[in-house]
Amino acid sequence: MLFFPHRLNGRRYVIATAQATTTRPRPVMTDARGRRWLDVQVRARADDRVLATDRAFVDARGRILAMATALGRAAWGDVDTRRIAAIHRTRVHFEHSTSPSRRPPEWDTIAQSRGFDCIEEPRRLDFVGFAPDGRPMFMATAAAVAWRSMQTSARVEGIMLESISTFRSIAHQRALVERKLARGDAVDQVFSVNAVPGYSEHHSGRAIDIGTPGCPALDEAFENTPAFAWLQRHAERFGFRLSYPRDNRHGVIYEPWHWCHA
Repeated sequence: MLFFPHRLNGRRYVIATAQATTTRPRPVMTDARGRRWLDVQVRARADDRVLATDRAFVDARGRILAMATALGRAAWGDVDTRRIAAIHRTRVHFEHSTSPSRRPPEWDTIAQSRGFDCIEEPRRLDFVGFAPDGRPMFMATAAAVAWRSMQTSARVEGIMLESISTFRSIAHQRALVERKLARGDAVDQVFSVNAVPGYSEHHSGRAIDIGTPGCPALDEAFENTPAFAWLQRHAERFGFRLSYPRDNRHGVIYEPWHWCHA
């Protein structure tokens, strides 16, 4: 076992992983760089009983990048959160690609018939925090600055805006679409919810899915929250617009949570 000791309110906690054992860890997701989710255990001491099981997002070297639950993040330590944030403050996106070679040509026809434009991935991405599942999130620089400013301004007025999803690569989008098609979802159904890979605003690093405490993520109920009302009044001041209102020209479902920096 590998143990990562940290302190929480003066008490020592450890996070143990099976990374160094012969038992193959059960990954939920592995990306092109070998980063994956691992099952981990949170303990008060290395030889103590398990306080909780958790998920750790680790890189190819087994270094923890994020934890999935509040207890795990607390045990992992604020100091590590700040360290990871500093490491990820700016990231060069090496998977940069707009090649349609692995995309069926009929997908392009669908996207273009719905009025979508092909979108390039940015080279520079800035760290903007962690998603609810613990994944680090990134946005293009100007959008990241605007998002932080908007989030702070809303907080001053008692409105909590949370980032649910930000930059998503073309490769990630393609895998997402292919999984849905493989399980039998109709093409029209899939592309009414997910943009064709290469045409999603999330590829630009300027789009963000926004949530608020007490409301299910990516749910139409978001439109009934004070957070959405605040965004309607103030988002434009920070350069953000609602991408997919009701009956939008792209044929995408109504997404009150999806905003894009102009």
